[in-house]
Formats: sequence, C-alpha cells, structure tokens
Amino acid sequence: MKQQSCSKLDKRVISIARNVRRRIERLAKKPAYSTSPKYLDCMCAIASYALYNELKKLGYKDVSFVEGQCKWLTNNDNANHCWVTLDGHIIDLTFTQFDTTARKVSVFKTSNVLFKQVRTNKKALNAIEKNWPPEQRPTALLQEYTAA
Repeated sequence: MKQQSCSKLDKRVISIARNVRRRIERLAKKPAYSTSPKYLDCMCAIASYALYNELKKLGYKDVSFVEGQCKWLTNNDNANHCWVTLDGHIIDLTFTQFDTTARKVSVFKTSNVLFKQVRTNKKALNAIEKNWPPEQRPTALLQEYTAA
C-alpha cells in the first residue's frame, strides 16, 4: 500500500489533520464508544466530517467530505467508509482500521483503487445520517468532538 509523503500535500493541511485525529482519539477513549483509540474503527464519518469542517473554516475551497467504499486489505471485501479529498489527494484519518501499519494521517492519490467515491458533501452527510448506525453519525457527535 503506497501512501503519499506528507510533503506532497500542504504541510498545514497535514498539521490540521493530525490535530483532528488526536481529538477523535480522545473522543474514542470515552466509555460510550466501543472502538480502539489506536485504530478508530467506525469513526471515519465523524473524523472525516470534522476535518472537512476545519478545512472549510480555514478557506480551503476544493475540499470534499466523501462517503464511499474502501477495500479491506486482508480479505478484499468492500466496507462503507468516509474520507476527505483535497487537491487530488485522499486524506484518511481512520485508514488504520483497514491497515494497522498505516500512518495516523494516511494520504493517497484520488486515483487509488482501494477507494471508490459514492457521494460527496451534503449528499454524503444526508445518506450517512439516514442509513448509518446512530453512533457513527457525524452531526450527533460534533458537540462531543468539539469538547474533546
């Protein structure tokens, strides 16, 4: 699995992504969540939506919140997944749930075959809010994220 070097993407974006990841790890440590703070299983929507909002607030115009499919490396099955795209890159804060050796902030080219985009931005958020389990819905967790 070839990940992009952080230098291929604006270092400020990587710094923001690392900060968001740290906050999500703190949130995952709360007893209400049955996830590993190390791998962030089932936290992709909140992590990606939080990063998307942070980047939008800072004026990044071409950023997208993406809902799609990601291939499991171990068995080649597809899993529902969320990530952020910016400047031809995928920024995935929870790829560690698919590859335990991955960087905490994983960056790939948008052409990477492991990722299949289904919806973006409002359409993605609406579909997730309607179809995903309540504990994985980003809007329900935003207040907790902000406090983390």
